[in-house]
Amino acid sequence: MLNYKFRMRIWNKIAQITDNTIFIASTKYGNIQKAFPTTYNKINEISSILHEVLHSVTKGKYNLQKLYSTNFASLFTDETSNIKFLLNFAKEMFDYIYTVDPVPLNKQQFINIVNTLISSPNLNNLSDTNLSGPLAAEVKVGNIKAKILSELNNLKNMAPSE
Repeated sequence: MLNYKFRMRIWNKIAQITDNTIFIASTKYGNIQKAFPTTYNKINEISSILHEVLHSVTKGKYNLQKLYSTNFASLFTDETSNIKFLLNFAKEMFDYIYTVDPVPLNKQQFINIVNTLISSPNLNNLSDTNLSGPLAAEVKVGNIKAKILSELNNLKNMAPSE
């Protein structure tokens, strides 16, 4: 069995080659594993969903890998409202999760961060995805807003005990 660091290096290389399918946030932002030691895999899962959706809806113009390489400094003024909401929500993930201080969060800090994302106007103003439409079929997550909210609520339920 390959050791963890070696596997992560392989995944990182694959992510660089196929930037539309894989984004492992905890390998890009090492603080995630320190601040969220028991839940960073769920954060990676949410990030992967967001990465895939962004790549699909912008036809490859944006995804988390490309935003990572610019430190999320892009301006999204030319995008439609739903795409702008997704991109701004990705920026909120960057602000609240990816660049968090590298110390384990206590339960209340953890819940506050996740609640901030759950109540994000950028996420909540997204239109509900047509479950039989082409976007839903392409990204295979169904209703994007509902899926991300569900995953964030799952993450909140994984809050560390005091």
